[in-house]
Amino acid sequence: MRGCRAGPVLVLTLSLFVREICTMAPAEREQMRQTVEEMFYHAFDGYMERAFPHDELRPISGGYTDALVELGAPAQPTRRGYSGVALTLIDSLDTLAVIGNASEFARGVRWVSENVDFDIDIDVSVFETTIRLLGGLLSAHMLANGTMVDGASHVRVAGYGGELLVLARDLGERLLGAFDGCEAPLPPPPPPPLLSPAASPPRCRLPPSLPPCSPLSPPLAPPPSRP
Repeated sequence: MRGCRAGPVLVLTLSLFVREICTMAPAEREQMRQTVEEMFYHAFDGYMERAFPHDELRPISGGYTDALVELGAPAQPTRRGYSGVALTLIDSLDTLAVIGNASEFARGVRWVSENVDFDIDIDVSVFETTIRLLGGLLSAHMLANGTMVDGASHVRVAGYGGELLVLARDLGERLLGAFDGCEAPLPPPPPPPLLSPAASPPRCRLPPSLPPCSPLSPPLAPPPSRP
């Protein structure tokens, strides 16, 4: 029953938040935008300087962790020499585009397109892999394309040929084995290894296509240049 009430409460909270933002003075909104941007770059620059191309930065020690095999995984997950897939970079690509850093967004898109490969034998959390890797690849693909999201033409990546979509499809096919038997009320399966698509168990049927993306409102716009 609690789950039934969560939706209206969330909608009400978001509505109040949006209304509060809309009634702010322009100077106050600009100050909040700058604060959010500074917080993002503090985290992103720290990762790129100290942890890239591993998965995540350890914020206290300044080291890195290849966390994809640790997030929600068993105590001793299969990793066999796994050294990361730049999880934080992929997870941050759409944010780079949204805040208007087209050059860093393009650089990240090209690096991921040329260097990331999911043909690895590791245990992963289906949830974390779906929202951070699969979601990150799909959103970055739509933005890099430059024509799939209204107002995003200024972050279009020159020469981009859909490489992130190819990676996303490959990753999605490797994960589908985790949903075998999804129509039955079964307990969650253990984290699957990222096996080759041909080695995956039988898959559930998914819709052949997704509804089109709604235009962003207001459209994305380049922010003031970053010092």
